[in-house]
Parts: sequence; structure tokens; C-alpha cells
Amino acid sequence: MKTLVLYHSLTGNTKKVATAIAKSKNADLKSIDEEFDLDNYECVIFGFYVDRGFFVPKAENVVKNIKNKTMGVFFTLGAEPDGDHAKDCEKKAIDYFTKLGNNVKATFCCQGAIDPKVIEQMKKMAEKMGDKAIHLITPERKARWKRAASHPDENDIKNAVLAFESL
Repeated sequence: MKTLVLYHSLTGNTKKVATAIAKSKNADLKSIDEEFDLDNYECVIFGFYVDRGFFVPKAENVVKNIKNKTMGVFFTLGAEPDGDHAKDCEKKAIDYFTKLGNNVKATFCCQGAIDPKVIEQMKKMAEKMGDKAIHLITPERKARWKRAASHPDENDIKNAVLAFESL
């Protein structure tokens, strides 16, 4: 079964995970910005970074064409990977690809460093809106940003490879 590891990465987090998975599976590795023919693959492992609860429209414009494949899905996000936000993102991804006729057999999520531009936007919004800001800049949030900055780490990479081992 020929496998494609397809990814969309902004800061390099998702690319790092995608590269490790592709290497472990001897699979082709492509960014959504590269050319590829989905007809050449029976299995697609798609990776994305979470932005506002899902993947960005640019990624959707590509992945809406993944149909009737055996699939794996992985993503990186700034939030805790075992939290409700991550679980919601995983469910959305499984539902999205299942509706396209795909058989999603494996998933993986890990924390990833947050784009510094996003952090700056959040800080500016908090300054502007005060207590009414969606993302208050709390000590807990700052601690999460700091933790996220060290991910994906070696353990995340190892777990990503293991998640798709049987796929």
C-alpha cells in the first residue's frame, strides 16, 4: 500500500512530526503547497496545525479532495493535547474525513510552539479589550505558552511514529 504523508505547517511544528512519520513508514512526504496526485496513494496521513479550532481554509481547499482512502490524521496545537480543545479538534477531523468516505484508522495530537505573531495578537487584543478579551493573558496562559515552546519534543515524535505504526 503506497502511503502519502501530507501536511500543512506554519511554524515547522507539523512538518517536524510529518517528516518523522514519513521516514518511519517509508512514505512520500508532501506539503499541501507541493504537487501530488492522490490517485497514486491508497493511504494518506494528513497533518495540520490548529487555528481557531480546526485547519485553515488553505488546507481545506486541498484536503477536501481526499476521498475513499485509508487515513491517519495528526495535528499540533498550542493547547494541552489531552484537553477538551484537542479532543474537539480530533472529533472534527475524524468527522470531516469520514464524511468524505475515508476510513480514519489512527490519530495523533501533540502540543506545538505557538506562532509568536499569534501571541502578539492575543496580547494586543487583551490590552485593547481588557477583561472582555476572549484570551485573557493570565499566568496560566503564559505558562502554557512556555510549555508549548518546547514542543514537539523527542517524546512527541516517538509517540507520533507509534500512533501510525500499524496503519
